[in-house]
Amino acid sequence: MKLRRRLSLSFAGCYHEFDITDPEFTRRYKMPETAVSHPHQRFDLNAPFFVCLSLTKPFNGKHYKIAATIFEPNA
Repeated sequence: MKLRRRLSLSFAGCYHEFDITDPEFTRRYKMPETAVSHPHQRFDLNAPFFVCLSLTKPFNGKHYKIAATIFEPNA
C-alpha cells in the first residue's frame, strides 16, 4: 500500500486537497506512523498556518497539487 499524506482545506468557498511533501511537518505530527495504522486519520490544525503550494503543468492528463511546505508560526 502506498503511503499518502493529504492536506484538505477550504479557501474562498472552494475545497482543495493536496499531497503533503514537507518532511518536517510529517515528522512533527508523526504522520508516517499514524498513516500506516489509521489510513484515514484526521486532525485539525487550530492555529493559523501558511502553505507553500506547487501546482504542476498537465502530466498524463492531470494537474497535481502539492503542499510542499507548511509554515506554523507558533510551532
